[in-house]
Amino acid sequence: MKDLLKSLNPAQQEAVKNLRGPVLILAGAGSGKTKTLTTRIAYIIQQGRAHASEILAVTFTNKAAGEMRDRVKKLLSVKSDRQFFISTFHSLCVRILRQEMEHLGRPTTFTILDTDEQLTAIKQALKELNIDSTRYAPGAVLNYISSAKNEMIGPEQYTKLSQGSFQQIVARVYPRYQELLHQNNSVDFDDLLLLTVQLFNQEPKVLDRYQKLFKYVMVDEYQDTNAAQYQLTRLLSDKHHNLFVVGDDWQCLVPGSLIEAQNGKKKIENVAKGELVRSASGYGKTGYFKVLNRKKFSYNGEIISIRTAAGCVMTCTPNHLLFSRLGISDSYFVYLMYSQNMGYRIGTAKGTRFDGKKHDTGLRVRANQERAERMWIIKICDSRAEAMYTEALFAYKYGIPMLVFHAYGNRSMQLNQDQINMLYQEIDTKSRANQLMTDLGLTFHYPHFSPQATTRNDIKRISLNVALFGDKRVTQQSPWSASRISSVTTDPKDLMFFEKLGYKIRAGRADTYRTEIHNLDYGKIEQVLSRLQENLGDVQINKYAFLTDKKFSFMPASQIHPSMIIPIVKNGLVTEDRVIKVTKKIYSGVVYDLDVDKVHNYVASGLVVHNSIYSWRGANYRNILNFNRDYPAAKVIKLEENYRSTQNILDAAGAVIAGNVNRSQKKLWTNQGAGEPLSIINVPTEQYEGAFIIEEIDRQRQLHPELTLNDFVALYRTNAQSRALEEAFLKRGVPYRVVGGVRFYDRKEIKDVLAYLRVIANPQDEISLQRIINVPARGIGEKGWEGLREFAAKEQKKLSEILDIIPVGGKAKAALTELSKVMSQARSWKKNLSGLFDLVINKTGYLTFLNDKTIEGETRIENVKELKSVVEKYDYLEINLALQTFLEEVSLIQDTDSYNADSEAVTLMTLHSAKGLEFDSVFIAGMEENLFPHSRSLLNVEELEEERRLCYVGITRAKRKVYLLHATQRLIYGKQYLGAPSRFLEDIPVELTTTGIDELKPTSAATDKPLPAIKVKTGDMVEHAHFGVGSVIRVSDDEVVVLFGKLGVKRLAKGLAPLKKLAASKH
Repeated sequence: MKDLLKSLNPAQQEAVKNLRGPVLILAGAGSGKTKTLTTRIAYIIQQGRAHASEILAVTFTNKAAGEMRDRVKKLLSVKSDRQFFISTFHSLCVRILRQEMEHLGRPTTFTILDTDEQLTAIKQALKELNIDSTRYAPGAVLNYISSAKNEMIGPEQYTKLSQGSFQQIVARVYPRYQELLHQNNSVDFDDLLLLTVQLFNQEPKVLDRYQKLFKYVMVDEYQDTNAAQYQLTRLLSDKHHNLFVVGDDWQCLVPGSLIEAQNGKKKIENVAKGELVRSASGYGKTGYFKVLNRKKFSYNGEIISIRTAAGCVMTCTPNHLLFSRLGISDSYFVYLMYSQNMGYRIGTAKGTRFDGKKHDTGLRVRANQERAERMWIIKICDSRAEAMYTEALFAYKYGIPMLVFHAYGNRSMQLNQDQINMLYQEIDTKSRANQLMTDLGLTFHYPHFSPQATTRNDIKRISLNVALFGDKRVTQQSPWSASRISSVTTDPKDLMFFEKLGYKIRAGRADTYRTEIHNLDYGKIEQVLSRLQENLGDVQINKYAFLTDKKFSFMPASQIHPSMIIPIVKNGLVTEDRVIKVTKKIYSGVVYDLDVDKVHNYVASGLVVHNSIYSWRGANYRNILNFNRDYPAAKVIKLEENYRSTQNILDAAGAVIAGNVNRSQKKLWTNQGAGEPLSIINVPTEQYEGAFIIEEIDRQRQLHPELTLNDFVALYRTNAQSRALEEAFLKRGVPYRVVGGVRFYDRKEIKDVLAYLRVIANPQDEISLQRIINVPARGIGEKGWEGLREFAAKEQKKLSEILDIIPVGGKAKAALTELSKVMSQARSWKKNLSGLFDLVINKTGYLTFLNDKTIEGETRIENVKELKSVVEKYDYLEINLALQTFLEEVSLIQDTDSYNADSEAVTLMTLHSAKGLEFDSVFIAGMEENLFPHSRSLLNVEELEEERRLCYVGITRAKRKVYLLHATQRLIYGKQYLGAPSRFLEDIPVELTTTGIDELKPTSAATDKPLPAIKVKTGDMVEHAHFGVGSVIRVSDDEVVVLFGKLGVKRLAKGLAPLKKLAASKH
């Protein structure tokens, strides 16, 4: 028997072998989740726990489902996958509804509408209801209806819930749209899920049959499930409870943490939404504030316990934000120091220095001497000898220098500054320091010390000071201190964005300018901060809180050390206490956090802690976050080892996704090594963007000859961005494929033929009939069509079945009679599907209609013929089943299914289409505010979090190299835009990146340096470096249009395409 577990790591083995009860897998990008899922399916079958047909595995794309089936076949060494239930949610629902739809009083021969056909139905509903489609866009109406269906909200309930004028319009259209679908015996994609859930809820016997069938249910990307998918999953797994899902979670304080509520102390798990809890309110005072939310999450990992001298003990996850400051200390600090120019070094400093007048922290003195920008404490030691030992230990263990950044005249040093600079240039301190920070739980954005100077190492940056309770004043109506964002600069232009937000800039001291933003709700301050970070570029943020009259820094629990000062509450007042002990241990269970109104902190086990969740973020905590609530006995397993990407790529992606509330703090790691830094490239325009990508692909292929064009992908946020990229590839003649653009099945001629086949399969499908009733022309215009529908309604007959008796005159009568005859022949066809296909395209005159003697006409005919090659795959089935199956599977095809790695070409695709794919090198174009993240996400936190997830997905598609490009100016949607760099670029630690295009600067692509102009005419034969031999079909001043056989028509720039004219053909 084949050992299926041999190639798995311990966490993957644990996931595969857990075969009883619910299991939640927290899997990071590239951590082998597909391998784990497929191995688990094979293992269940191998162990005799279930047959292949008794295991349901659901994913989100047909491509992913196909890959899973192939992997399971190989693992089990079987040839057929026909018994496997491995599919998408939609395919599963189609399969069920084809068998069971009659239980809902509807025929099983329903048609699945595509987006265009849905829009046709929406437009018809708008017209019937006398609603202006120019004012209320049909696409927007359809999106609202789709969202409602995904939340399992029907037309009647939507009418009750609708708010605002647009939703009220949707509430009118929704029921009429559903009536039109019902009349046409049609469903849309969202109905497939909705109707299946409805079926199971209405028919317990049907549900019981499927529950008995599926002994094991597995769901990939569980965090992406909507309400309907969630319900479906739960219904199907309710009998055996063997549910296995892959997703993510979040974390905070452990159960038992004591919260001081107004009605007495209680454990955090017993605190209810709406209760009043004690919180710091500024400058030593406390008050009672309302709990807006209490969140419960699953967690499996390290937790930290902090004990103070007064006996307070608080236990939380390492990421939970506390407050701390450095007190007067005789100890010695071993620190990690960072400078943007130099990198990282390790050193020691006295905890506190006294200059005869005042005490000062040793970190501040060192930072000023070294011109450092950030410092973290590695360890606080009792003696100098211990500090020197610890310094040497970490320096040698991680390979990080102890050498100072700067040689000053008053130091007796043998090295000069040039030599020091060379040493730090030669050593990759960034990746080594990153490993140290990962191991010790240090966070780049929360240093123990950071100078507030606005200029450091000749690099000017805007500094934002964010102060919880920054304004000491209080009122009777609001007896807590307001919070504040402030900034000071010598150049008022630095603060222009504050003015745009409506905040005043005023003159400060010593020729400076300042601005301040105050708000009684610290959550609002965080919102403003988020907007400022989006627009201000390189911003240094200093976060602190005046919990007493002293300033406390925001600090993750993982960075709290003994001897640090933290705030505690004693007799209702905030005071200070010294940390005497910090311990760590492994914990598996639930954790909690509170969102407290206005002040966003609370007292837990005597300590003042920051709350890590914000209701204003609008996050929907369900499905994955409620998994432990729904399944209390669930086993939680983390897959944290990454097999795809380098550590730098993982860390960069992790830094981006860290901005989301709904994330697990798991740390992805890999054995691939640190790898190359990510390249952040600023280009002047979108033309330079495409040119750079092409040149860099060429450069990388010269450096790495083993790479092919298939190893590169250019990702972008919107389809509109592909235009400029495609033009760049066309100019250079570099082969490319677009995934997520115009699909084969979206082409007009393909949609026409499919509409004919749909009408044959489903006589009630008037939407498809409307599409082809006048294609080819039969004398039926819009008014004529309305007349046909009225006649059919009057006769109470299906329109497609009475075409030959409709009272129309002349040409239209003859044409409709002929069409009726073809339909009748087709419905009585007994041979195979490809024969039926030929009958339709020939007898209807459609093929003749396409043959207009132009190249475009020939291409359309070729496309129809290509469709027949798909149809032929179903010839082994009985004709009715073949037609039904073909139409279903065409409807379910998605963009990523058109991806084909066999032909060599650079892939261009949207970030949405990239999930599940991997490439050696990834270019993400358009990393600009309002583009990525998209402008519509900026005021909706849920959507902004989805943008971050997209960025995470894009970065982690890369195995070796990532390029992040942003243009200073971009032409898109017909307008020129000035682009600010995306906030996601700010999220990535600078030590993981390189910037600029000095070493990578494109040459001929960017400058459009011309090749010798080729002189050709229509009919000449030419040879292209990538496309091969072709025939010139059109020539203009700057373009040559060539037909390259099976590759089709290519438009090439005369002065740029690598074309060679061939000798004249002999006729």
